[in-house]
Amino acid sequence: MATTRTPTAEDSPDQPAGPPAAPPARRSAVRSLLRLWPYVRPVRTRLFTAAFVAVVASCVGL
Repeated sequence: MATTRTPTAEDSPDQPAGPPAAPPARRSAVRSLLRLWPYVRPVRTRLFTAAFVAVVASCVGL
């Protein structure tokens, strides 16, 4: 009965030896939100008005 062996990183010549690659850099929250600006631009007046009304309603509620 023959046993099979699972290939490892040492068996693959196309993979470089050494530590694994570093994870990609994290984007800041502001940078991620700025990607949405082209979609917000057509409705920015309504959006800012709604945000203002929400703040005023919160203040009145207090």
